[in-house]
Amino acid sequence: MHSNCLVVLSNRKYSDLWRIIIENYKSYDFFRDNFDLFITTDSIDEFKDVCEQTDFRFLIYPTNISWLGGLKFIVAKYLVKKYRYVLFTFDDLFITKVEVQGIKGILEKKFNYYKLLNTHINIYNFSGCTSNELNLRKINDSYIGSLVFSIFQTDFFDKMISQMPDNLNPWEYEFNVCNYFTEKDDSYGVQCSLIHYQNLVIKGKVDPIAKRVIEFSLGNKLQLSREEMRFWDVVRYYTKYFLWHSFRAAVPFSVHKLFRQKY
Repeated sequence: MHSNCLVVLSNRKYSDLWRIIIENYKSYDFFRDNFDLFITTDSIDEFKDVCEQTDFRFLIYPTNISWLGGLKFIVAKYLVKKYRYVLFTFDDLFITKVEVQGIKGILEKKFNYYKLLNTHINIYNFSGCTSNELNLRKINDSYIGSLVFSIFQTDFFDKMISQMPDNLNPWEYEFNVCNYFTEKDDSYGVQCSLIHYQNLVIKGKVDPIAKRVIEFSLGNKLQLSREEMRFWDVVRYYTKYFLWHSFRAAVPFSVHKLFRQKY
């Protein structure tokens, strides 16, 4: 048992991605060697064979509660007082590159929140970075607290989400968490991302570009029953993606939430 854990947030509706995510993490011994590995779900009954083929274990939450209610259940039952830090990610995010030494150095530090992506950096705070690190104490970014490749001190995270209403889904959590992230002391973000990834599923459909990148990384074809995005849907998605990230890089974070949509 390690002192840190990695939790892939999922449910049985995304079980078709589990074998792919497991295969993805097999390519990176660093995670197995430094974290206990978990996938969350509301049911594992029809997928018990998956459990026998992986270093991942499944954390089961009740089927009759909300997404955030399930996360609170998982944290309270399985993580609090057992792990120092928890690294969160989602079931449709597939790693393509990891800066191992950078993450190892972070795990040796003391903090409440550490973002492994450079999403909290823009032209207005870039100069405040030292040794690839930005202190977020004075950063007014609505994305602080996101679960996408973020490491939390476990007790801090448990205390924060206990203040949030149970009836939130993942998108609502991501949109609202900044309102509950009131203790920014000992919170940091990296100047240059330490994890690079592809988002395979966009609103329930497979991104064909991400799929090709992941197939190249794994060295085999992905077998998915999900519908792929159409060409013009892909064009619209990436156009919005690059415009939004350019906007975040060039505009003060204080005005971002005025333009940020709930979904």
